[in-house]
Amino acid sequence: MKNFSPLQNLAHLRILAAVVSICLSVLINKYDYLINLDGILYLKMAEAFITGGLSSASQLYDWPFFAILIGLISKYSWLDIHISAIVLNTFFFVILTDGLLLVCHQGLRSIPQTAIAALVVLCFYTLNEYRDFIIRDVGYWAMSIWAVYHFIKFIDEGHKSRLFLWQLFAITAVLFRIEGLIILLLMPITIFFSANHSGKLKHITLAYLPLLIIAAVAAVMLFYDTDLRAAFSKIDEFEKYFHYEKLMTPFWQDKEIIANQVIPPVARDQAGILLISGLIGVVLHDIFTGLSISLLILAALSIRTQPMVNKSYNLVLISFLLINLLILFSFAIGQQFITTRYCILAILAIVLLLIPKLTVYIQSNINGKNHFKVFLVILLLSLSLVDTFHKTQTKKYIKDAITWTAQNTDSKVNIFTNNEHVSFYLAYLYQHPNVTFNERKLDGCQYDYAVIVERHIHKRLSRSIKKCDWQVHRHFEEGNRSVKIYMPLSTEN
Repeated sequence: MKNFSPLQNLAHLRILAAVVSICLSVLINKYDYLINLDGILYLKMAEAFITGGLSSASQLYDWPFFAILIGLISKYSWLDIHISAIVLNTFFFVILTDGLLLVCHQGLRSIPQTAIAALVVLCFYTLNEYRDFIIRDVGYWAMSIWAVYHFIKFIDEGHKSRLFLWQLFAITAVLFRIEGLIILLLMPITIFFSANHSGKLKHITLAYLPLLIIAAVAAVMLFYDTDLRAAFSKIDEFEKYFHYEKLMTPFWQDKEIIANQVIPPVARDQAGILLISGLIGVVLHDIFTGLSISLLILAALSIRTQPMVNKSYNLVLISFLLINLLILFSFAIGQQFITTRYCILAILAIVLLLIPKLTVYIQSNINGKNHFKVFLVILLLSLSLVDTFHKTQTKKYIKDAITWTAQNTDSKVNIFTNNEHVSFYLAYLYQHPNVTFNERKLDGCQYDYAVIVERHIHKRLSRSIKKCDWQVHRHFEEGNRSVKIYMPLSTEN
């Protein structure tokens, strides 16, 4: 390719960012020792889909689209389900990074600034932290960000093709996570607040009419296809978010517990305020920590910067942020918990809103040759990237125990384990047919091997092991954590 200059050509910058994204995913996965527990579920679903079809996959979880994609890649390629999942998530991270870069360019309209924005995104710790996870969320994030990009372009240009592309990506996002329905339903309202279009009602109608047709077709398909209805039955659970009584039932139950068991009788009337404040506080805490220290410091340094920003860019992103906050608060109230992973779209909306200030600040210091501030920016971005590779708990000791067990046992022996990772790797990846998994109890001492992860071992299980005529045959440890492999004394060499 001639004159490859990512600072002068957006296409070249996108290619370079995609290559860097792939390299990051490969490197981070190389340092990963164990599949995340959600990933185990998706891989089991993919295996079930390959062997038994949609109905088998849906018996494990009732929203199987991501697992179906893994299964299809594995089925029609030479890749096993694990590698297929890694390839799929690496692909989605490329799509996500590219979408973020395009959205940034809509707000910046300068390729050098977009290049700086790409650097910030690629070094962003909270995103990179999930590169070694096998999760459907990455597909959800990627499709949602591309939907946002096309929605900004529609607000700017008014072309109906952009509205169609927004619908396409938003609907695809729903296939990964059902929460995308809220974005799909609420984002068109943003058109009301746009200053660029005279026929706002017509455009809102265009935004909703295809959705009504798709909803009608989907309803008919779900009604007549029992396997499809079972596979996507989670949509029935989603209905509670539109039903005040169902949504608030867990909240009222916890409110009564707090009123009767936690706070003094004189303050019982404040139990509801205390609970909802706590839930909102948890959501905001996860968003704040998810922004990462490095990015927050950069935001503080650039707070006085006054960039020229496309109005539609801010309008769409603020709407997107508010909708995601609504989803998070509703989920927190309905489920009584939240994790940073669920907050990623809200976090990305905030990052995208901050990007114009950050890029102008960084570019002005580069142009002004302020070496100290440029060094500080490089240091902060580097620390953010290095944090991704720093594993406080590698769990390598568990992987080593699994590898030893797989290499030193045959398919005829019976193995007991109290760890889901051990069970999955031996049964699915090493094709070991006789593996029994139970976290809490041991039914008898008839096993040839017992692979026991000592950390957080259940007391009942610990007592049962002591009653068996077993001896530690191998011991793998890392710090104060360990895996012990037991064998009956009669077979011990």
